[in-house]
Amino acid sequence: MICSTGSKLKRYVFTDSQGNEVLAAIYASDIDVLCPMIQLYGVYDISNADVRLTDRKYQIISNQFQWNLRRHTSIRAVPFSRIPDVYKAGFHTADIMGVLIDADEVKEAKNDRDTVQHFTIMNPMKIPFCISVWNEMIPAVGNGLVQAAKNHSVVVAKRLAIKSYRTN
Repeated sequence: MICSTGSKLKRYVFTDSQGNEVLAAIYASDIDVLCPMIQLYGVYDISNADVRLTDRKYQIISNQFQWNLRRHTSIRAVPFSRIPDVYKAGFHTADIMGVLIDADEVKEAKNDRDTVQHFTIMNPMKIPFCISVWNEMIPAVGNGLVQAAKNHSVVVAKRLAIKSYRTN
């Protein structure tokens, strides 16, 4: 979410789980009502917004449509704990951005055939994610991540395969 303010306008850019962006605008007296509901890095269900074609001179993203959020728009925060339901029905991918805070040593997997190295990334919402690098990917990717972890570098991981999800 990117926020810009003006005296009678507040604009946000929201991104969905597939990386699609949409510009949202809140006008005048609706600002005081709706803006307190929206927090940076929040996850929301938004419904009943007015969809309009964006004036080209105000278009700041590739999507040519924008949402006009009004008092009748429903903005409901979605707790992070609800997200695991999305991953119950098979294979999914995700994009993760955060600070690489830890790199485990390479070890043998429980099946005694594979090797694995785990990395911990803290996202901007301060939620840790564990990513695992397997077998031949360890020299190709894991070694670079070990060096990045020493500096607590910001990393972006695109289209990671999600095969399991733990909330603890």
